[in-house]
Amino acid sequence: MATNTKRKETRLLARTETLHLSMAGANALFTALENPPKATSKTLNAAQHYKGTVNVRNH
Repeated sequence: MATNTKRKETRLLARTETLHLSMAGANALFTALENPPKATSKTLNAAQHYKGTVNVRNH
């Protein structure tokens, strides 16, 4: 029974962690990942606020 549950869990994770993109969508995603926009003062302030709010340690 536990093995069957584990298999179902593995299949569910595979479905939820997989992106199904068109070629154009995949190209757009990789372009965005390779060339992220520069951070603005507004986004930097938001990141600092978030970091302070959730108490994330600086690694």
